[in-house]
Amino acid sequence: MYEPGEPQFRHFGVSIQKNVHDTTSKINPSILFTNPLVEGASPELFLLGNLRPDGIYLHVARSSWWPEDTLPEALDSLKRYALPWFQKVGDVAYLAEVADTAIRETCGVIDVVEPLPESVTALPWATPAPRRVGSTMFYESAVLHYLNGSHAKAIQRTKDWLGALSATDQVRRAKAVAQLEKLSRSHV
Repeated sequence: MYEPGEPQFRHFGVSIQKNVHDTTSKINPSILFTNPLVEGASPELFLLGNLRPDGIYLHVARSSWWPEDTLPEALDSLKRYALPWFQKVGDVAYLAEVADTAIRETCGVIDVVEPLPESVTALPWATPAPRRVGSTMFYESAVLHYLNGSHAKAIQRTKDWLGALSATDQVRRAKAVAQLEKLSRSHV
């Protein structure tokens, strides 16, 4: 995992996934964040990218899988595309806006950053079901807004997160309440 010299809450990591069916591998440049509102928090995955010969994409394609004999080319592509991608797509202000757009449009972050035409994603036999925003999206949005310096938006998204959690999810509800209290104290 790459981290700049000074303490940061946004991280760049790379993972490699070996295909269990053949000799190909998928290389995943990723954006992670650490919640600064939780002491000792571990980095959490936000976006998992897929390295291809012509760049980094969020959707998986056949060209996301690298045959074993092309791994030196993959390393060259990683060196060429990884940090510029992280600096562009990993910008906290950009990610906070992307998260809010995904919430407003009830879609995933990937659909905002790298939209695909409906003709590619629609299942012809399925009736489209109404989409809902998952509680995790509100949580991630809250942290991103906090990292971006928008306390008021972080408080609102934490309230949204708390409201989206099931009454039986006591562990995450306690985490949301603690985050809301910490945000409220630091905002005064």
